[in-house]
Amino acid sequence: MKNVSKWILCLLTLATVVGLSGAWTSAPREPAGQQGEPKAKKGGVQRLPSPKGRNKKYEGIKQALPTMKTSFVEAVALAEKETGGKSFEANVEIKEEKDGTKKVVVQVHLLVADKFSIATVNTETKKVTVASSKKDGAEGDEGDEGEGEEEEGG
Repeated sequence: MKNVSKWILCLLTLATVVGLSGAWTSAPREPAGQQGEPKAKKGGVQRLPSPKGRNKKYEGIKQALPTMKTSFVEAVALAEKETGGKSFEANVEIKEEKDGTKKVVVQVHLLVADKFSIATVNTETKKVTVASSKKDGAEGDEGDEGEGEEEEGG
């Protein structure tokens, strides 16, 4: 019985050391030279872009923010008012149109009743579009993004 206890203790110690060293991480690391937009992997989880890719995105946002006709705070308030929900995350994004022009939108993640929704606010027109809804605690499938009810307001 003493030998079994020693083996269990050794295995627990080994598992703790390996776990703390980061050998078993849940997210794969991006290769050092890779840059650009986040890439979706299985399950819809996205990896962050490399520092060079992030810097390029931030430079675009720094140029776009002074030209926005709707403030970030106002866009979040519009999304909350339109959906009747509460925001918990918001992002500024630059979307390229089919004709090559770029527009600035604010993407707001909301909790509406017992569903998670994503509302997109056009900063030029103050138009709110609700893009998707997901039940609280529901497991997400691949391709869930963009499905759900479509509402427009403004």
